[in-house]
Amino acid sequence: MRFAAMADVHGNYLALEAVIADIRAQGIEEIVNLGDMASGPLDARRTMDALMALDAVHVLGNHDRCLIDRPPEKMGSWDRPAHAQLDQVHQKGRDQIRAILTPEQRPKFEEFLKNLDQQKKHSGSK
Repeated sequence: MRFAAMADVHGNYLALEAVIADIRAQGIEEIVNLGDMASGPLDARRTMDALMALDAVHVLGNHDRCLIDRPPEKMGSWDRPAHAQLDQVHQKGRDQIRAILTPEQRPKFEEFLKNLDQQKKHSGSK
């Protein structure tokens, strides 16, 4: 079985789009996303929309955990731009991302987070 592994997208939607197109062109159907999805100064919102729509196994990276668990003043300079894109109503934690989603997107995001939490439990991560 062939699968594609990707990591460190860091909000680079255009690069993600190119990588997904290449994966599809090679006929690979199984994808593992190793995390660090949204942080950085590029396009966190479109990147997360694309990743949530992707049928893949997703793992939270250290930057992803920062965006979910830390207030902006405790984030590094690399995470704050993504946080600003994802936190338009100044909420904390997962609410930061939920707040920008339309009502139609919220159930998909909730399922996305639930799956990430389950994968974290199975891997033994805290």
